Amino acid sequence: MSSNYNLSNANFQRWVVLGRVGHIDDKRYTPNGKPVLRFSLAVDRFWSKSDELQTETVWYRCQISNGWTEKPFEIGDLVMVEGYPQPDPETGGPRVFTRQDGRPGAAYEMFCTCFQIVARKEGNHPMQDLEEDIPF
Repeated sequence: MSSNYNLSNANFQRWVVLGRVGHIDDKRYTPNGKPVLRFSLAVDRFWSKSDELQTETVWYRCQISNGWTEKPFEIGDLVMVEGYPQPDPETGGPRVFTRQDGRPGAAYEMFCTCFQIVARKEGNHPMQDLEEDIPF
C-alpha cells in the first residue's frame, strides 16, 4: 500500500470544555493591537462514594482574541469553548497551585478558537462567590 502523504508529522489536539465562568480579566492588547481576553472556567465533576456525594473542580484558564473579546458574558454564565492547550513553559504541563484548604490543584491553559454562551446565570448563582478561590 503506497501513499503520497507523509503523516509522520501529522498531529491534532482539540479540547472542548463546558463550564461556568469564574473570573474575567480586563481586555488587553498585544503590541500589534490585537485584543486579548482571559477568563477562567470551572468544570465540576460529581460522583458518589459510600453514598456520599463527592465533587472536584478543575479550572481552565482560557484566552480568546479578535471578535470573541466583544462577546458579553458574566461570572457564572455557562459557556462552551473549543481550542488547544497551552502548556506551562516551565513544566510542560498544567499550572500547579495550592488551594486555600491546602490541597494541591492544577489549572489548564487553553487558547480558544470557538466560544459560545450556553446559559446565563440565574439570580444569585454560587459561582459569584467562587472568585476568591480562583488561583489566578
